[in-house]
Amino acid sequence: MISTQTKAIFAALVAASATPSWSALFAPVGAAAPKEAKKAASVFADDWLDLDEKMDGPTKAQLKLDDAVVGSFFIDEIPTGGPFSYVYGGKTVSKEVPSSTSGNKGIFATYIDNDWSGVSLSVGVSKFLDIAPYRKTGTLTFWIKAGPDSKKFFIGLLDNQGKDASGNDKKVQTKVVGDGYVVFKDGEWSQVRIPLKAFIDDGVYWDAKAGKEVPSKVDWSKIQEFRLSIGRDENKVGKGKPVIFYLDQIQVTKTALGIYDPDAYWDSFKSDVADLVVDDFSRTAGAWKSANGTTASIKVAVGDFPKPPPAGLSGKSIKVDFKPGDWYDFFVRAEDAKGLATDYSKHYAMSFWLYTDKSYQSIDVTIQDKGAEYFITKVGATRGWNQVLVPFRNFSKFPYYQPPQAVQNNKLDLDGVVQLGFKPGGDIPGTLWVGGIKVTNAREIKKDAAPAELAAIFQANPAKSVQAIPDIYGVNVGLWAPELIEAASLSVQKSMALGVVRYPGGLRSDEEDWKKTIEKKDFHVDTDEFLDWALQAGVKPMFTANVGDGTPAMAAEWVKYVNKTRTKGPKVQLWEIGNEVYGNWHKYYDKWGKDGGVAYGKAVREFVKAMKAADPTIKITAVWMLNGTWNKEVFKQVADVVDGVNVHHYAQGANSENDLGVLAVSSEADELMRDVRKQVEELGVKGKKYEIWLTEWNSVDFNPGPQILSHVEGVFVADYLGHLAQSPIQVANLWALYNGRDKRMGDYGMLSTSADPQGQNAKRPAYFAFGMLANALTGTLLDGKSNQENLSSWISKRADGKTSIVFVNKSAETDFKTTLKVPGLKGEATVSILTKENSGGLKTQEATGATYDQSGPSVEKKSVKDGDVITVPKHAILTIVFK
Repeated sequence: MISTQTKAIFAALVAASATPSWSALFAPVGAAAPKEAKKAASVFADDWLDLDEKMDGPTKAQLKLDDAVVGSFFIDEIPTGGPFSYVYGGKTVSKEVPSSTSGNKGIFATYIDNDWSGVSLSVGVSKFLDIAPYRKTGTLTFWIKAGPDSKKFFIGLLDNQGKDASGNDKKVQTKVVGDGYVVFKDGEWSQVRIPLKAFIDDGVYWDAKAGKEVPSKVDWSKIQEFRLSIGRDENKVGKGKPVIFYLDQIQVTKTALGIYDPDAYWDSFKSDVADLVVDDFSRTAGAWKSANGTTASIKVAVGDFPKPPPAGLSGKSIKVDFKPGDWYDFFVRAEDAKGLATDYSKHYAMSFWLYTDKSYQSIDVTIQDKGAEYFITKVGATRGWNQVLVPFRNFSKFPYYQPPQAVQNNKLDLDGVVQLGFKPGGDIPGTLWVGGIKVTNAREIKKDAAPAELAAIFQANPAKSVQAIPDIYGVNVGLWAPELIEAASLSVQKSMALGVVRYPGGLRSDEEDWKKTIEKKDFHVDTDEFLDWALQAGVKPMFTANVGDGTPAMAAEWVKYVNKTRTKGPKVQLWEIGNEVYGNWHKYYDKWGKDGGVAYGKAVREFVKAMKAADPTIKITAVWMLNGTWNKEVFKQVADVVDGVNVHHYAQGANSENDLGVLAVSSEADELMRDVRKQVEELGVKGKKYEIWLTEWNSVDFNPGPQILSHVEGVFVADYLGHLAQSPIQVANLWALYNGRDKRMGDYGMLSTSADPQGQNAKRPAYFAFGMLANALTGTLLDGKSNQENLSSWISKRADGKTSIVFVNKSAETDFKTTLKVPGLKGEATVSILTKENSGGLKTQEATGATYDQSGPSVEKKSVKDGDVITVPKHAILTIVFK
């Protein structure tokens, strides 16, 4: 579940080059990393507890703390008879180590297995810290030193709320990315001070019976544990070696004396200094540079404005032509641009003018501050000229790389900016212009309100067919969600008119031993249970074969089992080989993806041979990206044997969700798929027909926030499906039917899981939107569209010969009074309307907060004919289904 651009970026990350630009952060897929300095031979042994008989610690002077303390998890030792520590994950161990530093008795050492592991320190079985009164003022403070190649970690606080209804220990954890609060220096201790307000109120606890995390609110009056944990292979320590962190003086404080608080700083910021022009491009044309990788391109040129500029905009503009891919940006270095303003410290925000021909254009703004630290934020604008305001408080430190020369203090130092840069967003090539960059103390830019109502015309030719609508109403299910096969769920699911259902679920597929899952008969949904459900639900199954730690023989045996041995239920005709193996977030990336697709392609060839020997009627697709050299390398190996390719697309990156932006991307879905079709035809065997399966898509690539539970997600899903109906693909699968809450408490699931605060099978906006289109826009797509850009519309002739019309209003402010101009249209129809008020979306940005009515679309039966006027309310989905 990673976006296209994020995939390319992650796959291309290497150590930085000397060029201090945004582009220097990345290298193309397959590029060689710079040589590293020689390191001493490893001292690690199989028994990690034998490491470190003694260790230096922070000095007595360093440990001095002026803040009032609520309580401690560790000072010099873990006293006997009360507080305790424990570990989880593989070979993870921890211990107290005597300190060689005067005035410091001991430190706490952790040796963590590099695979979703961690170490906890508890204040005691029946002891708690009540930190509720200090949530806005206090900190979690500790000292840390890292071992070799150990850099990435999470810090969590856990409460203890006793037993839940199922008898689980309800210890709710809320956590933050710990390495965002520290700058490591080799062999040195660093103090970490995390504001308590950085920990959100929403957390998760472990349901041992179900084997999964369950979301819940934190009880701040019953905090019991401190936890340091890591993700899988985020620390590149090498095979068989531990991720090492040493800790000392772990305390919760009531106050945060001397700690920079950006929120408090900008809340109290006052300045009446006049606006300052940073660059109007009239003197710095030659200083602006562009750079890109192997699969992207970008060109910049300073010149006249593309259209008459708005009042107040003078000078020149920079034209930017770009094609998205692995990496690309444009930037200016202060040392190269005489006259470029570099002191922004007396201003609240930056502003610039952006011109685009797209309905919405996102753009990253990057600053390399006085200390050469990189900071980034994402903004955007609609079609035409727009003045964009970028408050400095919105910038965050770039998490993936900082240049070696950077003086890192985790603070945006604006009194001497080194570099200013921009990176256009989106997955579709485009052109934009930037002009009039300045810094300002304005807090907002007033814009004209959109009209409350506009006239629209929907014109169609029902005699003209466009294409058969593909099998786009598919979903993903994970074997970890037993709610799928519960009897009470079936009626809720069947009303969605589901098509192809992909199993056993994303990255988990590449660790699945299907035979063992059947044998265990635990909470996981096994092959038999899934296919029994598929029969009842009336859906077509798609399986993802395990290429991660699986074999061609294992996959072939699975094919034989489901298509030959089993006598009931649907046969599995659609197969993928692996999932997202091109990304370094994949457990087996080093094995199958690191070489850019060669090893994976060779493996696929063997899988296809074995699987089609078991059943030659099945269809098999290989993993592709939306673009890039990966596709070429894979097809060199398998173009003659596979039946097609599968791709994934997520509209936005995590933490950068934007309502206008996501609805702009949904309207590009068909164009993206046409580009994939073009690549298939160029790289494939001439004359051979290949299928394209979009086996994962949604609005955000990972760790979704509240947007995915809001009404705009439903609008996005409907608009995306409508555009897929006119795309050149065969299959599409939304992620997901059930998923569960993530760390930001968003949930990909169209239906909620049993542990959700909303209860099981709560219907989200995406559920209603999906079902409305699946029950209307089917059969044959006919020629028709509206004359308003924000009013998407489609008309189809269903299998029963009847007509359906779909409208998706992407405007949050305007109703469209729409005249139907469809010759011969007349009959009794069911008109359904889904709006914010009845789709069950969130009322606020609180992901577990109150929701609107969950009753679903209003339904009215009425006579509809050519010439009628239908009002499509703002942000509404409206379907007209003729009887």
